[in-house]
Amino acid sequence: MTLTIGVLGLQGAFHEHVSILSRIPGVTSVRVIRSVNDLNDGAIDALVIPGGESTSMMIIAERNGLVEPLREFVKCKPVWGTCAGLILLSKVVQAQKTGGQGHFPILDIAVSRNRYGSQIDSFQATVKTIFGESEGVFIRAPGILKVLEEDNVQVIGRIDQGEDEEEVVAVRQGWVLGMTFHPELTNDTRWHEYFVEMVKEFVEQVRSRPKP
Repeated sequence: MTLTIGVLGLQGAFHEHVSILSRIPGVTSVRVIRSVNDLNDGAIDALVIPGGESTSMMIIAERNGLVEPLREFVKCKPVWGTCAGLILLSKVVQAQKTGGQGHFPILDIAVSRNRYGSQIDSFQATVKTIFGESEGVFIRAPGILKVLEEDNVQVIGRIDQGEDEEEVVAVRQGWVLGMTFHPELTNDTRWHEYFVEMVKEFVEQVRSRPKP
């Protein structure tokens, strides 16, 4: 099976995702996506939308004619949004900048931008995941305020927030994965491996469908 994963390279921490995905077994190639042609050449099986600055990403995407192609892509193929990428995939975005927040609303969650404060309030925390504990790096991170459709959204990561309280920081809805932190800034590759396995499952299903 050939597997080509795109990483949106408009702004933010995309180089780190490219580096890690290139080392995951089963990934044939990783491509940086900056244009409509990059996205729509037919070879991209899945897309990573990295952390960065969500408003800047949307401005550049608009300039490059990518907004509508991205909206269509996230509806039909696997997508993983980290930090700012999660904001862009969420149906409800609070604490927006003046003028609103353009996005690709697909995840049934409500998020708040810069939930934990500014750059100086960035932190690391242990994330309780479906595959054990993992370290999460939270840089001007958004927060998941609410899961809007519990039947549709699977919670796959939480962090402790005070005594006997936990906060959701990672979710999956169908073929869409989202998290508030930066897994690409640690040495733990299990999130990338999880995404690749998810993409493999999707591709196998698509390729096994009877052709009309």
